[in-house]
Amino acid sequence: AHKAHKAHKAHKAHKAHKAHKAHKAHKAHKAHKAHKAHKAHKAHNRASTSNRLVRQGLQELQRRLPPDWRAAALGSGSVVAVVAPDRWKGNLPLQACARLAPRDVGPLVEKLESDAVIQVVVAPFLTESTRVRLRENDMVTST
Repeated sequence: AHKAHKAHKAHKAHKAHKAHKAHKAHKAHKAHKAHKAHKAHKAHNRASTSNRLVRQGLQELQRRLPPDWRAAALGSGSVVAVVAPDRWKGNLPLQACARLAPRDVGPLVEKLESDAVIQVVVAPFLTESTRVRLRENDMVTST
């Protein structure tokens, strides 16, 4: 009877251990799935924000162009085609920034200078210190 009792306890302990491991694995799997879903949601939000900024930047650029000129986003919106009344066409790279802090200006200027093309940067808001840093780097800002 004593051996049977010990065997029964060992069996129960083994089953409990397996159940515990299965529970932990299930929780880890659920957490992993939730993490992946959260990352996908964040990526979607970034894309939505970027798309919105591109649309707003495009509208602002169109507003500033002479009356007969047109601007349209190409592909993902990272390039804007500008068309003059005489059908002259030019492309402007468009950099959409959800946030542009003063510390971001230096790396942005370096990137723009290394690309060696005129580039449009759009952001929903620029602090005065960010505007100062942009002007110090010979970049034009507008409101």
